[in-house]
Amino acid sequence: PFFDTTGAIKAHLKAAMIDNTQPQPFNFLGNIYRNRGDLDSALFFFDLLAQTQPDNAQAMSPKLKILISQKRFDEAEDFAGEFLNRNPGNPVAMLELADVFEAKRDFKNAVKQLYNAAKNPRFKDDAYHRLLVTFCRMGLPDSAYSVLQTAIMDGYTDHRSLLYDPQLTPLRNLPAFEPMKTVIVSGIDSLRIERETTRARDRDSRKKQVLSKKIATDAPDFTLVDLNGDSITLSDLRGKVVILDFWATWCKPCKQTFPLLQEFYDSRKEDMSYYAVNVSQYDTSEVRPYLSRYGYTFDVLFGTNRISTDFGVIGLPTLFVIDRDGVIRFIHDQPRLDIDEVLSWELDDLLDE
Repeated sequence: PFFDTTGAIKAHLKAAMIDNTQPQPFNFLGNIYRNRGDLDSALFFFDLLAQTQPDNAQAMSPKLKILISQKRFDEAEDFAGEFLNRNPGNPVAMLELADVFEAKRDFKNAVKQLYNAAKNPRFKDDAYHRLLVTFCRMGLPDSAYSVLQTAIMDGYTDHRSLLYDPQLTPLRNLPAFEPMKTVIVSGIDSLRIERETTRARDRDSRKKQVLSKKIATDAPDFTLVDLNGDSITLSDLRGKVVILDFWATWCKPCKQTFPLLQEFYDSRKEDMSYYAVNVSQYDTSEVRPYLSRYGYTFDVLFGTNRISTDFGVIGLPTLFVIDRDGVIRFIHDQPRLDIDEVLSWELDDLLDE
């Protein structure tokens, strides 16, 4: 198991000796050493990972991040540049190279890469958001506003970050942003009204189906750390309904459902304890900026692979609704676009017991 790092290292080294063309052992070994703080060893294995998949930008990313953290910018730029020469137009590589330029404070070249990445529909939102942040960092909020106008016309949909991301404060402080904010908020409200109209058509049947799937399985106890470093023990929460949402910052379905879960949390936080359990990042360095970007205020715990195994989590997101006696009563292992409504029904049902 992954949490047994000594055993894991031996197992993955053995796997690599059997077949050194496969990426998985090198990926796991790099992550183990990175989590241990041994960046040189991590870099060694991430370099091997990149060699097993020379045309996969995702395999390039871990090595680049370590080179940037060690301020080895020229090596990072050469590495990403060579990849782009072999794979021209790869949007992931463009975003990675933009990271290198931003770390060097070479904003001109960073902006160039981000504009190129924004041409790809799948990466458009991320690239435009980073352009907005970059211009704000450069002290050019007016340029950020021009980018925003272009992004909106180009179908930019990451509206929540425009309202909450602290990095975009200079943009929001512009007088010209106020009418844009009104348009954004009204658009969000219109989507909410449209969603409610659609849901009303089959609400009774959905509710009946959801509540019919109640189970009774004892929840494994755990003690995990929250964003402030405080320990939270599940058994200490007896007497309250507890909802656990296993997630990760890179999980696209999680990104889709989080705004709904924030609405649910805002309306029902007095009735239960809600925790988003992050099981892939082991500190706040990626999680805290992610939450700030979107204005999420629910509580977060940092889990481990052992917790995922104990709860039987296979994919993300997976939610568990636990009653006041510590028994799992509902499980959602597929993303639902009505998850806020569903959780409210289940919460009412358990509170009535």
